[in-house]
Amino acid sequence: MQRPEKSVVALAGVTLFSTLDLTAGYNQIPMAEKDKQKTAFCTPFGLFEFNRMPFGLCNSPSMFQRLMERIFGDERFNSLLLYLDDIVIFSSSFDTHLQRLRMVLGRLEKYNLKLKLDKCHFFQTEVRYLGHVISPLGVATDPEKIRAVAEWKRPRTVRELWSFLGFASYYRRFVAEFAKHAAPLHQLVAMLQDGKKKPSTSQY
Repeated sequence: MQRPEKSVVALAGVTLFSTLDLTAGYNQIPMAEKDKQKTAFCTPFGLFEFNRMPFGLCNSPSMFQRLMERIFGDERFNSLLLYLDDIVIFSSSFDTHLQRLRMVLGRLEKYNLKLKLDKCHFFQTEVRYLGHVISPLGVATDPEKIRAVAEWKRPRTVRELWSFLGFASYYRRFVAEFAKHAAPLHQLVAMLQDGKKKPSTSQY
């Protein structure tokens, strides 16, 4: 799948946005008859199989993304962005936006895909998407996500440190010399994994 932090670059400079969210996206895809047995699970009431693609399967995200790209791939980055069950339609004029909305809704209807209306927002001048705030002024970080970094508890294990570095790295394009600032933490991870240092991050 396309790295989400790169997708938002296509939204910089446009003036109108609509965000669409599919209802229980994965569950809208019928399972192939031959694959239903792979989802079987046993309960006190008998053996059951999924008729529609469930959440939790390792292939569900990639299969769903492939379906969405098959439906909208010719418009991706030109008039919309796709990330799993989230669709962002963008344009620089009202008339163009209306045309693109009709096109997207028409294709969703054709493939019998349903939207969750309370999570859909139309003709917005600012949207939150994949941890970013996008407006005619450009792409910025979502304050709520940045607050999570600022309030992150001090990591106590290598796993926790990797988790913090991964989250912070998502916004590296907004931090000058990010690699330089993160280098001591990466060095600490290497030392901890090699057993050359006791698991304490207090001095970092």
